[in-house]
Amino acid sequence: MGALKKFLLSFVVFVVVCGLGLKWYVDYEVERELRRAVSEVDGLALQWDGLSVSILHPAVVLEGVAGVLPTGEHFTADRVRVTSFDQRNPIPHYAAAEAHGVRVDRTPGLYGWWPGLTAVLQGAENPCDLALDYAYDPAAKTLTIRNASLESGGLGRLELSGAISGIDFADHRPEHLLGVRIARADLRFTEDALVGSLLDKTAVALQSDVERVRGQVCDELAAMAAYADNNQNPEAADALRGLERFVRRPRVLTVAVRPTQPVPVPYIFMGRDLYDNIRLLNLSVAVEEKGENNQ
Repeated sequence: MGALKKFLLSFVVFVVVCGLGLKWYVDYEVERELRRAVSEVDGLALQWDGLSVSILHPAVVLEGVAGVLPTGEHFTADRVRVTSFDQRNPIPHYAAAEAHGVRVDRTPGLYGWWPGLTAVLQGAENPCDLALDYAYDPAAKTLTIRNASLESGGLGRLELSGAISGIDFADHRPEHLLGVRIARADLRFTEDALVGSLLDKTAVALQSDVERVRGQVCDELAAMAAYADNNQNPEAADALRGLERFVRRPRVLTVAVRPTQPVPVPYIFMGRDLYDNIRLLNLSVAVEEKGENNQ
């Protein structure tokens, strides 16, 4: 074997050994820091079967996750992937993560009224997938939610994005919440069986049938839209007709909030009714086929 070949072979072995050593070191340091961070949160417990770190595409991946929240609820996840996380601030100024196969105890302490609802819905006990990607600008005091999503088989997929201004991560006293403003928001819901399950359970409770209940809900929404028309509120009328179309044929529902200027959250509760709030928020509703953009 020539000197050049020996050098190349030795260099390749050297690179492989260094690469493996670097990966082991990074995995070890990340795991150590993660365990330290968990130990600093009272009541939080977290275990995992495997941890890996991607260096080329920065991400920390946990497999077989199980833990206990500070409120006492147990949860598990098949896989958690974290691509960014702010460790310098008590309340992280940015984070991007996704979790697959999540199961959480559905107790009133964690979900309020939600367990009572999910207990009667098809697919409510199925594992769900979660994602969160946000960033906070301390100078502008603005929280931008790039994506927050929840998907559960048998229910559907919910996606939220938007921006909130007037929020201070450094001083979160309750009185400061009065200055929080909704700048914009987009909510998209892709139906699986949530609406059908709700109508079915309602029909059973009323000793009726699903289509009759669906018709009653649609008639009520149509009457509300007509009332909005009579009161010169086209924004509310259009939004309510959009909801009517969705209930009549559940597919993909998109709700957009585009106020002319950021709306202080207290304004929503200051003597305004549903119709006034729809106009205040410049809220619009669109219904489309899955994969299409038909109104």
